[in-house]
Amino acid sequence: MNLKRSMWDSLRDQYKNCAACPIGRHAKLHVFGRGSIHPEVLFIGEGPGKLEDLKGLPFVGQAGNLLTRAIRDTNMFRHCFFTNMVACRPCDDVGGINRAPSEQEIHNCSDRLKQTVEIMSPKVVVLLGRVAQKSLAAAEYLKKYKVFWMHHPAFILRIGGVKSPIYLEFVNKLKEVFNATVLQSV
Repeated sequence: MNLKRSMWDSLRDQYKNCAACPIGRHAKLHVFGRGSIHPEVLFIGEGPGKLEDLKGLPFVGQAGNLLTRAIRDTNMFRHCFFTNMVACRPCDDVGGINRAPSEQEIHNCSDRLKQTVEIMSPKVVVLLGRVAQKSLAAAEYLKKYKVFWMHHPAFILRIGGVKSPIYLEFVNKLKEVFNATVLQSV
């Protein structure tokens, strides 16, 4: 078996029953990541939403669909991996309304995220949304990567989705991200 795959499987096994904070105790599934095990680009969002909690995969809801469409609209496909700062859906009770993860929840999940980034070892890391930018801007383990900040796709949905002028900016920023992977290879 591939060493990287083995390390990833081991990390997921290590955290699959995590209950370090209340959101872990009422999560339907822990949402660790999806995508290429050898990514050029690693996307980090805030936390899983309701659909992600049910499916156990990040970025599979409406925001994920918008992100996938934007990636396709670049016509510059790169191998990508998607994860979040926290692996459990941030809400205050089972079936509750989504919210941003607290500083404590982010801290409780920080070792898992750090190990995810190290295992995936992408060329570029993209922080999606202000919460990810604020929480991870000073993360020491990200200093060895080219890091970009972009709007969270959920924000773009709230202001008009693909019809919003920000959507085109989002696609252009993705092109810049994907071009950076080529520069990292040279």
